[in-house]
Amino acid sequence: MARVHLALTIFLMALFCAAPCRAQDQRSNPPPKDDVKTAGRDGVGVPQCTYCPPAEYSDKGRKAKIQGTVALSIVVDTDGSVRDATVTKPLGYGLDESAVKTVKKWRFKPAVDRDGDPVPVKVAVQVSFHLY
Repeated sequence: MARVHLALTIFLMALFCAAPCRAQDQRSNPPPKDDVKTAGRDGVGVPQCTYCPPAEYSDKGRKAKIQGTVALSIVVDTDGSVRDATVTKPLGYGLDESAVKTVKKWRFKPAVDRDGDPVPVKVAVQVSFHLY
């Protein structure tokens, strides 16, 4: 009888201890707000730019004769528009703002998943600034 009681106690303890742990795990990892994929991974394609005009120099950048590349992380939506443009490698002198402003006007052929459905994807892009 003592063995049955001990086994039942262990079973109940395991049951009650496991339930709060599972609930806590679910709260610590909420589902993503929107399912943004990484381009080129897990069967997801890469979006193709269809309208990509160059960025304009800022007056400060031109006067200081700054040249180089601004790196951005962007999300290309299912309609090919750009959202969430974030500078990952700045140049300063107003060139970062010019790059973000220009890239938000770019249009893409959206990336597709394995089923051929358009999906929002995160992509790294670069905007170059050269004076000559």
